[in-house]
Amino acid sequence: MFKRFLNTPSVVEYGPLLMGGLFASVMALSFWAFAGSQTVHAQADSGSRKGSIENIVRADVYLEYDQLPAGRTCRFAVIFDVQEGWHVNANPPQPENLIPIKVTFKSKAGLRMLPIDYPEGEETRVDFSPEPAMCHSGRFAVRGVLEVPCDAGGEVDDLEIQIRYQTCNDKICIAPKTVKLKAAPKIALAGAAVRPVNPKLFTPREDEQVE
Repeated sequence: MFKRFLNTPSVVEYGPLLMGGLFASVMALSFWAFAGSQTVHAQADSGSRKGSIENIVRADVYLEYDQLPAGRTCRFAVIFDVQEGWHVNANPPQPENLIPIKVTFKSKAGLRMLPIDYPEGEETRVDFSPEPAMCHSGRFAVRGVLEVPCDAGGEVDDLEIQIRYQTCNDKICIAPKTVKLKAAPKIALAGAAVRPVNPKLFTPREDEQVE
């Protein structure tokens, strides 16, 4: 069972797997990192799935709309689940020699990610450092905003999400990994209505133009 800190701002309560609105499909892109191995498995998961006891980290990426809105912004959320007894390092890291979690995007259509305000970590005592480490454990969210170019309307983007992280427990840290997830979201024409999805992750906007 994963820990849940539902009273902290970095954590989101949601169902086993929210369907719809992820890169214009009904699937959630996920990855699992395996202890003691450099193998990373990336796949599209069309339903809820329980990870084995060996799995350390799972991440699901969600978009705010069913299509990317040309000339506007689109929020995204990366929801992490970390196996009990493990944690990932916060951004910025403490101590500074630890590798922080980092989310980046590459876009063929010219989408730009605004600077991410990473959630504040929790102070954790570890055997390998005299000072406490700032970490995330259990379920937490990294949120950001994508700017969509106005002239990209009507295209299908070639989008790559890169997630860099390091998993540790109170005694050791595993070598850092960078996981790459690819998707092909549709971009709506400039001025066209888009449909909000995943309402448990994204609060409504006052100026929202919807279908």
